Order: sequence, then C-alpha cells, then structure tokens
Amino acid sequence: MVGSLLQMGSTKHIIIDVFWVGFEPQTRDMQKEYYYEIFSMGNKNDKKRHAINIRDFEESLASGNITILSSPTQSRTKISG
Repeated sequence: MVGSLLQMGSTKHIIIDVFWVGFEPQTRDMQKEYYYEIFSMGNKNDKKRHAINIRDFEESLASGNITILSSPTQSRTKISG
C-alpha cells in the first residue's frame, strides 16, 4: 500500500509509510497497532502528514469513504532489455 494515491473527501493523499505503536499491558504480551502515514496533497497551505490506523483505514475503504486512485503495483511497468 505504500505509494498508493488515495481520495478522502475532496483531498488526495499518498501513503508514505507503515509503522506500529506498541504497548505492553502487565498481564499480556506486547500488542502492536499498525498505522499508515499519509501525506495530504491539499492546497499550498494544507499539505501535512497524518496517520490513520490500518483497521480504520480498511473500514473506511469498505464503506466508500476512501478511494484508491492508484497503487504502486498498478503503475509498475516491465522494462525488457
């Protein structure tokens, strides 16, 4: 998903990284929550980085609130040589 171009509302975003945040409750092993780091491609005053939980991202994608416009696997071309 890193490198994917997204549409959220009227703004386009690009996924630039995946990271996790972990915590360790005293009674359990460490649990990890994964996030996508996204860069907003809004107007010149509205460009900034955000993070979205991958689980929330997938739910928003399924409900149609996020649209994938392009993914890196779709845009790759084979170069023969």
